[in-house]
Amino acid sequence: MKPIQIAALLGVYWFTTHANLGATELLEGNSPQGSGTTMTFALKGHVRNSTGAIQYVSAAPTQAGMPDIGQYTISGLTPGDIKLVPLISEKTTIGLNPDLPNPLLNQPVRFLASMEGANAAARLDFKPLIVLESDPTRLYLIADVHNAGRLYITEPLNDAQDPAQVTSEIIAIEGSKDFAFAAVKPNGGGQFGDAGSGIAAVILGTQTRTSGEQEGVFPVFLQLDAPTGLAGRPDGVRAAALDVTSSQLAIGSPLASIGQVVDMAWSPQLRRLFIALRVEGGPGLVDGARALAVGRIVINEQDHKFFIEQFAPASLFDGAADQIVGETGSGASVSLHFVRSMFTSTAFSYLVVVGDVGLPADTKRRVYALPLTASENASLQGTLADKDAQPQTLYASDGAFVERYITKPATTPAEATRSTEPAAQVGAGELPFGDIADVCVYGDTVFVSVEDPAAGMGSDPDQIPGIFYSQAIFNPNGTIKAWTQWQRAVATSARTINSGFDALGGGISFIERTSVHGGDIVRRTVWGEGSATEGQGLLNQFALRYFAEPQGGVMGLFDLPVSTPGLATVSLNIFVGSARIAIAQTGLLQGSTFEFLYGNAFANSHEYTNGTIDAVVNAPIAGISGGVLDDLGPLCAAEVATDQTTNAWIFVGGINGLAVLSQADGAGFDPATGPGDQLSNLTPGFSFKFVSGFSQILKLVADGQYLYVLTLDSLERIDLTQGNPGLGIVQATTIATVASTLITHEKGSFLDCIISGKLALVGTSVGLMRNGNGTDISTATTIADAAWTMITIPEGAGPIVQLYPVTQSGRAQDITASEGGYFHALRGYYGKNQSQVNRFCVRALGLADDITDTTVEPLLDLFVKDVPSYFLNFGEFRNFFRTDGAYGLSALSKQFATPVCLTQLPALPPARTGERFVGVRSKKVPLNFGQATQINALMRNSASGSVSVAGDFAVRSLE
Repeated sequence: MKPIQIAALLGVYWFTTHANLGATELLEGNSPQGSGTTMTFALKGHVRNSTGAIQYVSAAPTQAGMPDIGQYTISGLTPGDIKLVPLISEKTTIGLNPDLPNPLLNQPVRFLASMEGANAAARLDFKPLIVLESDPTRLYLIADVHNAGRLYITEPLNDAQDPAQVTSEIIAIEGSKDFAFAAVKPNGGGQFGDAGSGIAAVILGTQTRTSGEQEGVFPVFLQLDAPTGLAGRPDGVRAAALDVTSSQLAIGSPLASIGQVVDMAWSPQLRRLFIALRVEGGPGLVDGARALAVGRIVINEQDHKFFIEQFAPASLFDGAADQIVGETGSGASVSLHFVRSMFTSTAFSYLVVVGDVGLPADTKRRVYALPLTASENASLQGTLADKDAQPQTLYASDGAFVERYITKPATTPAEATRSTEPAAQVGAGELPFGDIADVCVYGDTVFVSVEDPAAGMGSDPDQIPGIFYSQAIFNPNGTIKAWTQWQRAVATSARTINSGFDALGGGISFIERTSVHGGDIVRRTVWGEGSATEGQGLLNQFALRYFAEPQGGVMGLFDLPVSTPGLATVSLNIFVGSARIAIAQTGLLQGSTFEFLYGNAFANSHEYTNGTIDAVVNAPIAGISGGVLDDLGPLCAAEVATDQTTNAWIFVGGINGLAVLSQADGAGFDPATGPGDQLSNLTPGFSFKFVSGFSQILKLVADGQYLYVLTLDSLERIDLTQGNPGLGIVQATTIATVASTLITHEKGSFLDCIISGKLALVGTSVGLMRNGNGTDISTATTIADAAWTMITIPEGAGPIVQLYPVTQSGRAQDITASEGGYFHALRGYYGKNQSQVNRFCVRALGLADDITDTTVEPLLDLFVKDVPSYFLNFGEFRNFFRTDGAYGLSALSKQFATPVCLTQLPALPPARTGERFVGVRSKKVPLNFGQATQINALMRNSASGSVSVAGDFAVRSLE
């Protein structure tokens, strides 16, 4: 046969749009409207293109009593659609032969993957790859998803032992732009791991040949002979061997076994296939097992060979049980359940694995990130990198940034990434909510789905399933140093079998398991006023009514996670407006189980006037207005602060001053019990009291025993252990003033701040400043003691309008705790209609650590060699920015003729080091703000995962 040339085979998908003003959507399928389900049968596969904009779902293997699948074997969805469109027509073109019965019609699917080409984001080159339950030895590819207009089918795939032996079964599949891969069992019905097991490579391309009487270039979908690289080889083809004797897996003696669950992931950046397994080593003390291997295609003009190589050398493993992907010792067991590739916003490649050293049942809640090499040595590309190796950067001839990489592989135990290291621990530890059913990676964020919740013990209730996420935290050089703790990503407690992020639409879609026998639901989060039954719609409705004109809307919205000192067992959202505040319980911790509130849980509220609670709250929402609050006018700041012993108070601040919610004698609520479920510990007698000496308040920050008050022209520290803070009698220390720190700009102002332990970061009208080397903001008694120092902002100067932190705990006050954190500094200058985001890393500060020049450093974002720069430039003014590592939002209040708008970063190009004009390409979120003029907050609810934007229009949420 003539050599095969790789070519893109493009399909066109027709999509409709659908306007939706509600909250989480239940997507339509073949179920009757009003049935409460999407499909009448069970779903299994769920794949998305690289942006998440195009999605396919597949029918699960049939079970007794299930209805026909019909044309819904594979269904397609885009962000604008509300209905899953069936892709399977009764007739189709198979290869070059038109108008044939479609073999996919009414067929359940065993495995679903995809092949994604360069035009996949444009809906032209994203093809479903399928293994049918009724035909487990072939691959089916829908090359044109418009009515399944063209279908390619392989011959039965051969195993790795003999060119004439067909596999007994395919047990896993994965696709790339031009190749499909299948894990195949040996001929004759043996187990994966027996001789003949391996990974088959199938090429999608074109070939010059004769078909009938016609000679020309024809599409082909053929298995390669892995050792020779030839397709359609007259002597037959073979998969690449991968069995218990493979040196890529075994250490010492052959493996005792390989499990029958295999997962694979393709990295388009490294062009490598990662193969995750469950393995058990031999019986000897020096035997061992590795559960990861790397596949690579060597493309030549005449052939395309496929090799499987080791992910980590045997020399790496020293018998310790903390090396994640391998172990030595008699009967060593390593269980990997999922593998995904990751390319961070700092331009580094990582591998995310679910699993660990140990038995399968014990390792389903552990997720790790492993650094990968990029090397001129092809056999080292995609292998485990030395965790301490210094990254390198490649530049074009004109100095433009091209890519970053680590070239040095890990070869000794000291260089291996360990499961105990914060840089490896996605979620900052084991997922507590249940076994992971699926994992999705986008940008800097890992999303996991939980179908079966973890069981409680004793009086501890069962955990709650759903979707959770963790975001990477970076070193100055762009490598990962830690991860945020697991947090709920979507306001759902559904048994979730699969979920994924949609960068184009900005939401998350997921499959909800309703029963073993089908009736599954596909849902998608959307922007709107919130759902009254499934989300925080009733809470948003309360805010709309309570803060409506003439109150001026919501002027501040603050999320206080359950880890906030003083809250004990509840999490809160605090809304503030003109002379009023609403305190809303959003979650409750019972034992180790944290439950978020939603739907009818927000049906009850209690409202108080004269600034006083005069009756038992006994509701999740308490609105307080009047009294001292009338004197404060518009409120914009709120915080819970504690003296760290017996009292916790709620403070609010605004243009005309500061007030505290306390009992008649100044006592607060007990930090050991917090406000209580249904705010039951806010008892009659609590009222707001004026705290004199403050005005033009911008922000309140509680850290340790201190409350920091940022105003337009000063930063004050209140020691809550002195005086009687609950009665407004406080001792305040002025630690910064505009006049003393911004001497050359006497009309300047302070705009935002982060306080954490010894460190204070203050955004000002002329830049970013911190307290000086060797100082401690918590003990400084004068402005001079703080030794304020300006921080150089790469390619930027002017007003820092917002500081957005990323920390392990989710609290800004912990940015110097644990492994440290990093933050985004939004520089915005309306006069020139411009804004940009710079990123800065913050090192951890222990009790014995001093602030130095390296405590706060710019993250190395750049576009040109040796010129540190910004991360994003929006091309026009913005006053808010936030990101969870996957979803980037920016906001703009009305400016003259420019209306209020909320924008999200584009799907392509992604927000990443070296990518120009990403922020400029941001698109508007489809929200109707009416005649609104202000956006005052952009927040993620730590309890439910809902994202909310607040302003004079009240609140809109993504849930």
